[in-house]
Amino acid sequence: MTRPTPTLTIGPAALKATHLQGSQTERNRIVALGEVEYMHQRRAKAVHWIIGHLKRFLSLTAQRIFYFWFPKMKRPAQTLLRALITILGIGGLSRLRRQSRKAALAFFVVLLTYPLVYYIVRAWPRYDYPIEWMLYFLGAYCLLSGSPPNPRVGLQPSSR
Repeated sequence: MTRPTPTLTIGPAALKATHLQGSQTERNRIVALGEVEYMHQRRAKAVHWIIGHLKRFLSLTAQRIFYFWFPKMKRPAQTLLRALITILGIGGLSRLRRQSRKAALAFFVVLLTYPLVYYIVRAWPRYDYPIEWMLYFLGAYCLLSGSPPNPRVGLQPSSR
């Protein structure tokens, strides 16, 4: 069981009143407007809020990025373990880059692009399941591939 990350900007009652599953009013608006027009209006409202609250939007986005990679779990030990897995995965990616740039790039592209949607919308720890195996693999590679990882590897231009 996981705890939600603190990125909700409205209270539970307000969320229920505006979420389709909790609001008959919102369901009625979809029927009256049609789904496409309803979604256009909701998008416009969201963009208007983002523009009007850019600092808050960026703060929430930064929190979601952090909590995607370092989720707060129900038990502190789980939280630490998940953080360790992420850190070892980053170290493994760095080491893999030294051995095989193509393999590292394949992992990097997936790890970079998969979570993009979760940086904008609320995510739960289970949403990383499709890429979690990659972190385990890269973490194991980090632990089993020899010398300690060099954090500067990957930040320097390649001579190839």
